[in-house]
Amino acid sequence: MGEQPVDLSPEALAKAVNAAQQAFALADSLEALARAKTEHLGDRSPLALARQALGRLPKEERADSGQRVNVARGDAQRSYDGRLTALRAERDTAVLAAEGIDVTLPSTRQPTGARHPITILAEHIADTFIAMGWELAEGPEVESEQFNFDALNFPPDHPRAASKTPSISRRRIHGSCCAPTRHRYRCAPCWSANYRSTSSRSAGPSAPTNSMPPTRRCSIRSRDWRWIAG
Repeated sequence: MGEQPVDLSPEALAKAVNAAQQAFALADSLEALARAKTEHLGDRSPLALARQALGRLPKEERADSGQRVNVARGDAQRSYDGRLTALRAERDTAVLAAEGIDVTLPSTRQPTGARHPITILAEHIADTFIAMGWELAEGPEVESEQFNFDALNFPPDHPRAASKTPSISRRRIHGSCCAPTRHRYRCAPCWSANYRSTSSRSAGPSAPTNSMPPTRRCSIRSRDWRWIAG
């Protein structure tokens, strides 16, 4: 059984182009447009069959018929491309409208981060001791030798190992485990300024010495407890 003859006349090609243009124009979604493309520009569409039939034409007719088929297919393709661009623009506009944010509305963003549980626990412990009559003193991490060793009655020849007591500068070292804060605290001109109440009032400056100026409050400090005599 032979193949069915394909009409390559200008009227038949114009009819195929008009049918394709109408189908593309009626497509109201990208899915519908894809189905219309398969029907009118696919491998089994009238325009595709017309192009395949060019090989069976006599050589003298092939050039004119091929030009007409190419023009018809180009018109249908341009109609499809225009409708595809329009539908994509409509889709993007709808997505932007649906996902738009009204900046005048209150923000729904949740606050990020929280206080560390150990910090909260340390403050609860401090408040408990303060309620029992203790006082919280704060001092710097970098301390002078006076408060770190001499005020604790360490002899001058006491072995101060570099691995245990890192030196910051001359006669200034990192606070050791000897808790020098209490001696600096007792030497302060006004020790009551360092009192920490349950209202978390900021501590005052540390005591000045001949070799080291007063140290202001900072984020990293050593702490010590002092009993308040009744």
